[in-house]
Formats: sequence, C-alpha cells, structure tokens
Amino acid sequence: MDVVRSEVKKRARKVAKLIVRQGKTAPEAMRAAGYSDAQSAKGFPELLRRKTIRTALAKEVEKFAAETDGLPGAAERAKMIRWRLTKNILTGKDAAVASCKLAGMDREVNLYQPDSQNNVMVVQFPNDFDWSEK
Repeated sequence: MDVVRSEVKKRARKVAKLIVRQGKTAPEAMRAAGYSDAQSAKGFPELLRRKTIRTALAKEVEKFAAETDGLPGAAERAKMIRWRLTKNILTGKDAAVASCKLAGMDREVNLYQPDSQNNVMVVQFPNDFDWSEK
C-alpha cells in the first residue's frame, strides 16, 4: 500500500512541476506524468478533485514563490545588463553576451526596441486634391 501511495505522490509532484515550472497544461502534465488519456482529458477539474495533486501544486507554487522572491525588478535588470555590456567593452571580452541579449528581450526590461519605427509611410493628400480625376 505504501508503494502505491508513494507512486501517486511521485506522479502528483511531477504534474505540479510540469505545470508550475514548464507552463504545461493540465492534460499535458498529467499525460507526461503517466496518467491515462481518459484521466488526462478531464483537465484542470481532475486536478482539483485529486487531493495529492492539489497538495503538490500548492507546495510547488510555494517553492517557486520563495525562489523568485527578492529578484531584481526590471529597472535593476536593465542596469545589470548595461553594466555587463559596458564591462565587456572596457575589458575587450565577450562574456555573457547571449545571456544579456536574452535578459534584455524580457518584456519587462524591453531593452532592444527601436527608438523609431522603420518602413512607415504616411501619405497625406492635399486638401484641394480633386478626387474626380484619375
């Protein structure tokens, strides 16, 4: 009986990790954890019905919140990226450029947006334009 219970808890933890850490949907996570297609197809209501999965989800969300607590905000991350890139220029090294690029592309930081739009054409006809002529 304990073996079955530990397997159920193990699958529940896997479902919780897939949902919280990887953003999987309930059916995807349940299938990946070994639940049948019939059970997986029931989706989120099935997760709410199962106490072991509810408990595992609550614990995983709590862990994730604890890990992300205290992370720097968007302004601080932008400063860190600029500092790293400036340091690379001063030292003549290409350290962490790919990481800086990915971090700068985060929608909160949004460092790599052009200052102006390119290829935009605005056509304005004069007020005295005669529309009857072709």
